[in-house]
Amino acid sequence: MPDTTAPDAASTPGARRLRRRVYVRRWIGLLALVLLVILLPLGVWLGLGLRSAAGSIQADASAAQTSIEAAKTQLEAGDYAAASASATAAQERVSQAADAAKATPVRLVGRLPVVGAAVQDLDHLIAAATDLANATSRIVVVYGAATGKAATGPKLFGGGHVNFGVLDRTTAAVDEALTEIADAQGNLGAVQGTLPGTHSMAAARDKALAQVEPLVGTLTTMKQVLARVPDAVGKGGVKRYLLVTLNPAELYPGGGAALSAALVQFKNGVFSVPIKGSVSTKLFPGNPRVVYPHVVGLPYFNPGGGAAFAWSDVYPDFNATAVEMERSWVANGMKPVDGVITMDPTALSAALRVTGPVASPVYGQINADNLVQKLLVDGYADFATNQDARHALNEQLMNAVFGRLTGGGGAMQLLKALASTAPGLHFRVHVEDPLLQRQVAVAGLAGALPTRPGDLLAAFTENQNGSKVDIFQKRTVTHDVAVAADGSATVTTTLTAHYDVPKSGRNPSDRVGYLTDWSYNWYLAHIPKGGTPLSWTAPVTDPGDRNDHVVYPDRFGRSVVRVGRWTAAGGSTTVTFRYSFPAGTFLAGSVVRYQLTTVPQPLTQDATVTISVHGPGVAAVTSDLPGWSVAGGVARMSGTFGQVASTSIEWH
Repeated sequence: MPDTTAPDAASTPGARRLRRRVYVRRWIGLLALVLLVILLPLGVWLGLGLRSAAGSIQADASAAQTSIEAAKTQLEAGDYAAASASATAAQERVSQAADAAKATPVRLVGRLPVVGAAVQDLDHLIAAATDLANATSRIVVVYGAATGKAATGPKLFGGGHVNFGVLDRTTAAVDEALTEIADAQGNLGAVQGTLPGTHSMAAARDKALAQVEPLVGTLTTMKQVLARVPDAVGKGGVKRYLLVTLNPAELYPGGGAALSAALVQFKNGVFSVPIKGSVSTKLFPGNPRVVYPHVVGLPYFNPGGGAAFAWSDVYPDFNATAVEMERSWVANGMKPVDGVITMDPTALSAALRVTGPVASPVYGQINADNLVQKLLVDGYADFATNQDARHALNEQLMNAVFGRLTGGGGAMQLLKALASTAPGLHFRVHVEDPLLQRQVAVAGLAGALPTRPGDLLAAFTENQNGSKVDIFQKRTVTHDVAVAADGSATVTTTLTAHYDVPKSGRNPSDRVGYLTDWSYNWYLAHIPKGGTPLSWTAPVTDPGDRNDHVVYPDRFGRSVVRVGRWTAAGGSTTVTFRYSFPAGTFLAGSVVRYQLTTVPQPLTQDATVTISVHGPGVAAVTSDLPGWSVAGGVARMSGTFGQVASTSIEWH
């Protein structure tokens, strides 16, 4: 008989599938609960760990950056001990940042997709910081060896000789620093900083790259210079350099008459001074005129004519003047030299601030504050007939400079002090090695007459009667310019030289030589390229005054004009130079833009200058010279005139 009983609903296939789904959901829910219980504290731990690590990394990285910047500033100030401590601190803080970045939460995040890129950026930044801190430490070590300030280890220069072993290690250290900086650049370049919240990493990358790029240039230059040093200091041979002290009491456009000179010699790195003394009494008595091929022609040198070594500084561009000095030195019977360095009393005063004072039996104690007064003013007013005492003092001053140089420990400070006077052309350097000379120019020590386009304020006096009264010269200069809308301009330069010479009671008819109270100068102006001389005039007050109507070509495409005038003690001479520029000279597209380069004559008292520039529209000034004011279309400055400077004025 067939079974007619109804089937159980729970045993049907559909019911069984339903029960399985319910069980799965229950297990999933239970598993989720268990995972939540486990992962919640793990997430809290991970978040807190990341926050702690991030705070530590940020603090250490910031402190390391501050220490690196401090080391740079301290080195520039010459504080080796502080720079060394800062470099060490930078390395320590970068190491701490690297340790913080090894924290487990940070490493776990680094394994995750997408967000792990932020940790990779962090690793690149820390690696770059490590390289930069190590490079900074190497640079500080190099500075310590070069300056002799390191407490331990041999010096690069000391005891009158160059240590070639230290030089080799210094070069190797610079190479290693360059390698580390290149690695740092590579790591910085790998930082993406594209994830949300990582903009600070991108900003840190960009800031570090901007700071590193000029450092690469500096170290590359240092490497190139170090490669030339062995030859420059006579390794395997002899190198000779001429050190000349100039006398602004007998003033020339380049600075002054050659007062004294010394031959500095390096033989296989060993320093000596085999020749030194007064030019006119010891080296070349009577200042004989010698014939040699001149670099510069009229109005400064007569081609084919003789000239004394003492006059070799008459041209204002030291690139040419140094060669004149080298050739005159050889023509006087001396051996050829490989470079020339000049300094005047302003530079010597800066040197005395480093070396300390010197004692003279005639002048008493000579220090940085009274050198000019004692050596030149009192030297000519009170001891005019005692040239030997003044020459002896000059040698003492030179010995003080050489003593600090050969001692090694203070050489860097002395060179920095001398270099600080280079913008006013009181300290100038020329070497025959082309690569080294390029670096001399980059450092601002070459004393070259600028060749920038535009206008040029370069007016000079040139002593013609051998007097020593230029130390009393007080100079004022005015430079008036009218610029038209078409870019043309008319310029008037006025130079007034007042000779506040103490009355000596000497015969006023004695106008030439060491003891006269009179001044006879050529007053010269260099007219810039593109300018046309219009007139150069001065009142005639003496039968011996001369008007030179010749326009002389300058070696840089400029023109030179001059006027000769006598000036009595207490008197003044005013000379006016006028010239013009054609239309278009001062146009930059549709903008009227006037450009001016000012070149001082190295005086012991900076000249007072007033510059007035009139143009169309409202003037806007960009200048190295302080003291500018603007009223409508007129820009005006008043102040002292003691360094090479550039000015640009636009009218809108």
